[in-house]
Amino acid sequence: HMAFREVAIDLDGEAWVQEVNWWRTKKSDGAATRRTIMRLFYVLRMLWHRALELESSQAVSYTHTMVIRDDVLWYGDVDFRRILALSPKPEEPCLYTPHCGKGSTYFTKPGEFTDYVLMMDRRLAPHFIDLYTSLVSSKEASFLSSSAKSEIFLARLASTLNVTHVAVGQSQLPLQRAGRLNLPGRSLQLCLH
Repeated sequence: HMAFREVAIDLDGEAWVQEVNWWRTKKSDGAATRRTIMRLFYVLRMLWHRALELESSQAVSYTHTMVIRDDVLWYGDVDFRRILALSPKPEEPCLYTPHCGKGSTYFTKPGEFTDYVLMMDRRLAPHFIDLYTSLVSSKEASFLSSSAKSEIFLARLASTLNVTHVAVGQSQLPLQRAGRLNLPGRSLQLCLH
């Protein structure tokens, strides 16, 4: 097994890291953060290809897929049927993401999706699990890569693909991100979602 920091992205991913403005500030060019997110997306791409191999070898297709970031802590059970029932158009593919609301240190703003958990109809998986390819090789990438961060990119990708999105509350996706904020001029604080 390879440690996450040892994952090497390819030349297309490195070119994306150098060319886009995600997480660029007056004090930092943001390249380290962009490289980290591309490593995450690269690993998800590898896992997606493995899932495709399993579907093929077993002659079955998943109905839904879910991406859970490794810094998510669950504090309750999840009833997937209740989440799926939230879709306003059950016959169409839907993307479900956590909604961070009142009491959160990261309030989900309009035009952003919280990306700690992505649950989706299987038909959406190529776009939302293989985000690496969506960024480095799709025709929309030049428009979408101008997003300031991954949360905005996901919302723009969903809008471009005309995907139904459901923001799922804490009562149905009972999670807490195990993260911290390290902002200039402030002490470290827990990042509550």
